[in-house]
Amino acid sequence: MKIIKWNDALELGIPRIDDDHRRWVEMFNALFSACLAGVGPDVLAGTLQQLLDYTKGHFQREEAFLEEIGFDGLEEHRKIHAAMVAEVQKIEEQLRKGATHDLSAEVLSFLHDWLIDHITETDVKYAVMGRAGANA
Repeated sequence: MKIIKWNDALELGIPRIDDDHRRWVEMFNALFSACLAGVGPDVLAGTLQQLLDYTKGHFQREEAFLEEIGFDGLEEHRKIHAAMVAEVQKIEEQLRKGATHDLSAEVLSFLHDWLIDHITETDVKYAVMGRAGANA
């Protein structure tokens, strides 16, 4: 696993959504850098809370946008979002029991895979329709 570099594969072409995704990447990269520096457990709680707060706001903005453009897969998308929030909340519960380097590594792996997969496999499903709606 490595730092995520923002690239064309992550770009949906919808500025308000891409801006949120870029911020997610920045949060991931900050946690990754902390783990490399050996202080992952020290920053994990703060990063997770920041990520959870930001994620909830992003999901609300994204779902409102999908509703605005009439995306047929909105309900399924909401379920995917709810599952991600639930997973982060489970991680927070584990964190309350004590942050470790292993937990930091698990969180990094989960966030990396979820972030990349969500953008490139899930969000891409509305990208073409969204670009048309964003430019209308």
